[in-house]
Formats: sequence, C-alpha cells, structure tokens
Amino acid sequence: MTAMVVQASGRMQKLIGWALVLGSAMVWANVIFAVLIAKVIPETGVELLDAVKHDRYYCYLVPLLLPTLVIFRYWSWLSMQFFQHC
Repeated sequence: MTAMVVQASGRMQKLIGWALVLGSAMVWANVIFAVLIAKVIPETGVELLDAVKHDRYYCYLVPLLLPTLVIFRYWSWLSMQFFQHC
C-alpha cells in the first residue's frame, strides 16, 4: 500500500514539475511577444493584439518585477534563516 502511495506521489511531483516548466515557457513567450514582437507587427484589427501593440508601460512591468521578486524572496529566505538559527 505504501509503495503505491510513494509511486503516486512521484508521479504527482513529475506532473507538477512539467506544469511549472510549461507555465514558465508560456509566460516567457507572452513577455517576449508583448515587449518585442507586438511592437513591429502591423495593425491586426483584433482589439487585444492592438492594445498590446500600443501599450507603453505594462509590457515592461512584468519583466521588471522579476528582479524585484528575486530580491524579496532572497530577503525572506535570509530572514527565516536568521530566525531559525539565532
């Protein structure tokens, strides 16, 4: 019985891992499209694509938030280490 639980747990971890990889790839593709590709394509007539094309601020917000996220996650981890070991 426990071997089945361990095997199912391993499968679930593999599934979660692949979901994270796929999600990261999709976010990366969207950011590249919004920052680089959407600016050089002609008007499409699709409201969402044209809004991304004419956007000047939001397309830079998500990529610029990533370094900030890394810094705050590091500070959070460092604070927890100080709390646990002091």
